[in-house]
Amino acid sequence: MLAYSNSEAIELTNETGLVHFFSRSRDKIWLKGETSGNTMRLIESRQDCDQDTLLYKVIPSGPACHTGTSSCFNPDEEQINLKTFDYLTRFENYLSEIIDKRQEGSYTVKLYKGSKGKLIRKIIEEAGEVAESFIENDGRLSKEIADLFYHLSVLMLRDGLSFDRVYQELDNRRKA
Repeated sequence: MLAYSNSEAIELTNETGLVHFFSRSRDKIWLKGETSGNTMRLIESRQDCDQDTLLYKVIPSGPACHTGTSSCFNPDEEQINLKTFDYLTRFENYLSEIIDKRQEGSYTVKLYKGSKGKLIRKIIEEAGEVAESFIENDGRLSKEIADLFYHLSVLMLRDGLSFDRVYQELDNRRKA
């Protein structure tokens, strides 16, 4: 998306880690997603050569555009990738919230705080179930892949690895 900013919005973005803009029509600062919940978490900020434009690399918590799409620009291949990445980011945020709140009795928290061996055994078990379902063609493949994906996601969070990092790795391979 494209939006205007001023020094106050930039300062708030840097302080909070959430992207703020300046609304020329309302003549005020606004936090992206303050009404929709579709915030943007700042990952990186770049300035152009004459220092009058900023490019924010963000992790969105929902669509960027008021129309509900992930981009305000015409759809293309990247648009589809952003929708997928948006889901992964929301899932990562959901698991992180459960872990941060240390929800009592939560299976996610138990996996996160438990032994590495238990988590690894569970991933191996789930990978086996994926393979078995694929071989048997029993209609459970998507469920088994979801189970494996969930357990891998907990492992990633436990190791401090973000979906953004994995996405970058996959994107680099695609471009190679």
